[in-house]
Amino acid sequence: MRRLRMPIVKVDQDGLPVEPTWSVKTLLEPANGDVKAITDEQLDHLFRLAQLRPPADHTAREALKRDVKQLSQFTRHIQGQDFGQVEPLTHIWREDIGLCLREDQTKDQADEAKGRDLLRNARQKSGHFYTVPDKVPSMD
Repeated sequence: MRRLRMPIVKVDQDGLPVEPTWSVKTLLEPANGDVKAITDEQLDHLFRLAQLRPPADHTAREALKRDVKQLSQFTRHIQGQDFGQVEPLTHIWREDIGLCLREDQTKDQADEAKGRDLLRNARQKSGHFYTVPDKVPSMD
């Protein structure tokens, strides 16, 4: 059986590496081939899906496209890993440790609107629910 040779890492008295052994920047490098840059049409489509207005400024658009490309490269590293033998995480913290909550200290004001009274100020509503338009007006 052949053993993989791992580089020897210098550690301190607590067993922690003296120098960094890797960098987050390596996760922003392309993994498994190049990630294609997002097109203007794809960026506009993402903004429509999120019901947001895309920036009109060319510099801001290019910065967003660069960020989306870096996020795609980062997720490729995660997608390239084999997690078949990894037990799913069921809790953020150990099961024997709970989250310590404090009691809420509310300050009730007699003239403050509460519950369904808040719907009085809604521009659009349906019954007891706020509604939003299904399409965002175009900037054109």
